[in-house]
Amino acid sequence: MNPLLFLYLNLVRGPQIAAERQRKEAEAAQAAGPVPAPAPVKPKEVVLASCKKCDKQVDEAELRANFDSLCVACASDPMSMLSPVFIFQILLILFALAVFVYRSL
Repeated sequence: MNPLLFLYLNLVRGPQIAAERQRKEAEAAQAAGPVPAPAPVKPKEVVLASCKKCDKQVDEAELRANFDSLCVACASDPMSMLSPVFIFQILLILFALAVFVYRSL
């Protein structure tokens, strides 16, 4: 394509075509009728549930997001998940591994 034609189409005629297109779209939208106002947003009803660990009242969607029925504060604290029974089981496993290694030497 001729460089002068390219410059003419991009710098002169291109913006004119875009302006004509926008004007036609605006006229078509105006001829179609007034734009209806958006419907008012209804406040969503919040269903409260309680956390399994701390019994704090939180949104039910927040509990479902964690898959354990725990609030965000309880789910983000890993040390709160360690119960004494779980710690005892870990210690027994470590003791059994130590005995196994000692006897195999």
